[in-house]
Amino acid sequence: MTAQRDYEIFEAGDVTLQSGTVFPALKLAYKTYGTLSPARDNVILYPTSFSAQHVDTEWLIGPDGVLDPTRYFIIIPNLFGNGLSSSPS
Repeated sequence: MTAQRDYEIFEAGDVTLQSGTVFPALKLAYKTYGTLSPARDNVILYPTSFSAQHVDTEWLIGPDGVLDPTRYFIIIPNLFGNGLSSSPS
């Protein structure tokens, strides 16, 4: 039985870093909450801290909270190396 994940993956492909090194098959895990407004003016980007995952920030998300999904479209990208996104090592 395969566990179902509760996040999406953005596959950026091979990405050339500022140093010129190529990060092969870069993948960024993220989760969204709320609804994007037609004007696309209600977005909050709230990345995880190092080694944390989106579930570690979910306590901040809720009606009338700091990150209110009834007002905002919240995107939480999981930083690299946290077990969900690509790891540079």
